[in-house]
Amino acid sequence: MRKYFNIVAIALAFALVAAACSSDETVDAYCRTDSEAEAMDADPDPDKLDEGATTDCYVGLSTEDAGELADSSDRPWRIVSQDGEDFAVTMDFLPTRLNFTVVDDEITIATLG
Repeated sequence: MRKYFNIVAIALAFALVAAACSSDETVDAYCRTDSEAEAMDADPDPDKLDEGATTDCYVGLSTEDAGELADSSDRPWRIVSQDGEDFAVTMDFLPTRLNFTVVDDEITIATLG
């Protein structure tokens, strides 16, 4: 019963994040909407990650869509785990690099580093 509750809680959290990220506005290099970026005076240089940067908007996207979004923002990205298989990755830390965990061709976790 507890395992079922945990699965439902995780699914609900992902659904809430996906709903919060859905918008008709375009997304800037830091994965915020244009109005949020303008309000925060975002630096367009992807090598300078500011405190407002987020990876939440990648969660729920297909691998192809997430890659296209990252590429359009000149953000390096990689898949670190797919369908339960962890991949060997370098240990260097790049503050703007996106690390994606993929399940059934959908980004379930997106982190920086």
